Amino acid sequence: MSLTKSACPTADIRVWNSALRRAYTECGPWRTNVLARITVERPALIELAPHVVLICDTPRSGVDPPVCLSAHLGNVLACATPSASALDPVYLAAESAAASSAGATFLDPTSLVCPTEPFPAIAGNVLIYRDHQHLTAVFAAALAPYLRPGLPGLGP
Repeated sequence: MSLTKSACPTADIRVWNSALRRAYTECGPWRTNVLARITVERPALIELAPHVVLICDTPRSGVDPPVCLSAHLGNVLACATPSASALDPVYLAAESAAASSAGATFLDPTSLVCPTEPFPAIAGNVLIYRDHQHLTAVFAAALAPYLRPGLPGLGP
């Protein structure tokens, strides 16, 4: 069972949400509810992180892919995003440096999410993004075997 909330760390720290432009106060109640559930269910094992892995942010789509693809049924490339618009190399470098200084593994899935230029909205017959910045569950699951070798202790 996975008890996670996007952008909310396990640690009791303040989180800034740049999209909302405010402190992400939703993390506190989420954390409280998770701890209450753990107390009630009394699991045999709780795994927070055997090794810290920072999976960097995925590239952002320049469009809302489902909406764009609906409007361009005959032209999937109309919904592709140039890498210069999808990536922030300064931010990626900062994430990599932070992982390195903390002794964490840095995992960058950019080449898996965006294997071509411009970055596609669809891989094969799978929609990559559910909105501007979030991967679809189907695409994320398809990435798992490719990310697994980069996760310490899990092997191939």
